[in-house]
Amino acid sequence: MLKAILVLLFAGLTFAAEEHATISLQRHQKFLVVTINHDKGWHTYWKNPGDSGLPSEFILRPETKAYEWPVPTRHMEAGDILTIGYEGKQHFFFDDVNGDIDAHIKMLICKDICIPGEAK
Repeated sequence: MLKAILVLLFAGLTFAAEEHATISLQRHQKFLVVTINHDKGWHTYWKNPGDSGLPSEFILRPETKAYEWPVPTRHMEAGDILTIGYEGKQHFFFDDVNGDIDAHIKMLICKDICIPGEAK
């Protein structure tokens, strides 16, 4: 399981996912922005992960509108398995809400192996 470490940074929260990705939640103008910064070679999956993998999931309370996800990358893996997902730094936008927000992010982060994880 991925470990989540919470650190308060300038009106944002940062979650470290066992050093394979850093996830931050910040308020920017009228948006909530979830940023996933993957370590080199590690990836997570799009809402339609392709032939394998699990979609990343963003649960925000109170519920808020999600905008279009960033354009994912298609990868052909060994055995002609198509996967669709993200590497590097990606930003996911949601409408901001007044007051506190409870964020729960679930993902499958992969390199040579896949590790299910979550950040709260």
